[in-house]
Amino acid sequence: NRPLDIRLIGQVTDFAVMEGGDMVVSGSSSSKRLSCGITIEGVGDDATVYGWGIRIKNASNVEVRNLGIMLVDSSEGDNIGLQQDNDHIWVHNCDFFYGEAGGDSDQAKGDGSVDIKGASTNVTVSYVHFWDSGKCSLCGMSDSAEFLVTYHHNWFDQSIFTIIILMAMPSTVSEQPREALHL
Repeated sequence: NRPLDIRLIGQVTDFAVMEGGDMVVSGSSSSKRLSCGITIEGVGDDATVYGWGIRIKNASNVEVRNLGIMLVDSSEGDNIGLQQDNDHIWVHNCDFFYGEAGGDSDQAKGDGSVDIKGASTNVTVSYVHFWDSGKCSLCGMSDSAEFLVTYHHNWFDQSIFTIIILMAMPSTVSEQPREALHL
């Protein structure tokens, strides 16, 4: 249970061993979560992930910071993909550029820059610069669990400001929705 710091220097291209074109940070299941505390950080002002993304699932206490991510293959994934059962995730001080064009009509500039779904909660995306992105962030996927996401001081530069929010609605009118979104 020791913390792990992954530092990237300069431009890091697609490496030979990847899962579906992504670097994956994952616990083995919802009951066996990865919770040691992981930081993925760029060192210097030119730290760039080129052609691949970062997928996080079944994890807690993960920080992604100071990275530029560009030209992710849309058929493989997103710049940052929070897949399932994540909590306490902080993505900050990053630059997300457009990806390679995908097969769908809405993927002319790649797939999502930051997708938050699958019961991921207590997530903050702050001080991120979205450069010319077609789809910036998918938020939720009919999640019925607690869903707390904060977007703070982000810059959508020549990007279509699309944060797609898909949430489960309460089953009765008297229930209060448990979801929260702060822009």
